[in-house]
Amino acid sequence: IDCNSLGMAWVLVETLNKLTSLKQLSFKDNGLDDDGTCAFVLGTKDLKSLTSFSITFGGPKTDKIVELSPVIQNLSNLTSLELYHTFTTSKGAKALASAISGLKNLTLLNLGDNDIGNAGMIELAPAIKELKVLMRLELMSINLGEEGCVALASALAENTHISKLELSSNPIGSVGTKALAATIKKWPLLRELGLQSTKMGKEGAIALASALKVIKSIVYLCIGFNNIGSEAARTLAPALKTLRSEIYISLFDGNDIDAATEKFLGEEYSLYRPIYDDQ
Repeated sequence: IDCNSLGMAWVLVETLNKLTSLKQLSFKDNGLDDDGTCAFVLGTKDLKSLTSFSITFGGPKTDKIVELSPVIQNLSNLTSLELYHTFTTSKGAKALASAISGLKNLTLLNLGDNDIGNAGMIELAPAIKELKVLMRLELMSINLGEEGCVALASALAENTHISKLELSSNPIGSVGTKALAATIKKWPLLRELGLQSTKMGKEGAIALASALKVIKSIVYLCIGFNNIGSEAARTLAPALKTLRSEIYISLFDGNDIDAATEKFLGEEYSLYRPIYDDQ
């Protein structure tokens, strides 16, 4: 979609509403302003055939998701919902919580780059708990801290279907990481875990090591830029070694691992710093 006229948005809606068997609809990277996007989404409320719905507001983040929540709630067949860069406060999160709690078929939820914060996650957590078949949860850069991560970990404790969790660029700290580690031990299908730049520190990394000894399905693990230190890296090493050989591990960058430990990890556990093409 490449337009910025509110009138044009409604013209497009009239066309969309004739596509009664439409399955996928994306508003990503479009030229509509926020009012146009809202008009467009509000006009799709009767497209109950949709299974995949993606929205990215083109301008600054707003709380217009409040206006769109009734539409989302009406799309009961959704299996994939992506609301990237769409809202700014816990008010938006609260409205969204009401909308998604009834989406019982949802397997993918992406709320990345929204200012959800701890207060917003406390509102969202009960709704996320009700998503019993959720498999992929992407929450990068949502300003999630320790308290919010504890609430999220509790909400996901009974979901054994999770295969991907992305929480990179959130200051969840050691407390949040510990809560998360206790939960992911129960996820036999977990394949991708993103925890880069989460301020997990030494204590969080050691807790994560305990969880990784239980999980054997991971193929992607991103834990760089957490300043975990050499001692925690050595604690992690045995758990990482037990994972399948084709796993991608981001460990060395930004973790304050000294040269002696880096050498030890290579010699004892075959864990090496990746060599990039431009090096």
